[in-house]
Amino acid sequence: MPLIKSILVTFLILISLVFVMAQSRDDFRAKYHEQAYEIRHGVWMTAKFAMDGEVCELVVKEQNNCRAGAVFLGRDAGIREILDELVPKVKRGKFLSHSDFATGCCDGYTDEYENISAIFAKEAQSLSKSYSTLTIRWKQRKCAGE
Repeated sequence: MPLIKSILVTFLILISLVFVMAQSRDDFRAKYHEQAYEIRHGVWMTAKFAMDGEVCELVVKEQNNCRAGAVFLGRDAGIREILDELVPKVKRGKFLSHSDFATGCCDGYTDEYENISAIFAKEAQSLSKSYSTLTIRWKQRKCAGE
């Protein structure tokens, strides 16, 4: 009988440890400060927030094959669709300017509005992979921790 009690106690301790060591959504948020959302098949978005809880930055990423081209974000219609969904025109404010850029690792453009900056970049990471990224930053909101 003492052997059965010892086994039972050991089993209960192990089960308790599993629950104590399990990580919750809040644990991950506290540790990594970001949460990813799949907003389209293969298209993911992360959000950063200001101290008041309002979103201050959204980053939308899509991994794709260079030879095949971008699946969704590489199409101007895809970028506009996501931008309109995440920040409708009325919330962006008046369009101010458009500028293109190119560096050693990427090329793209920035559209400036009264309330946000929308930056689209195609980053070549290797011969077979590239990443399309849409970053939306609110001008009047500072992200927590910055």
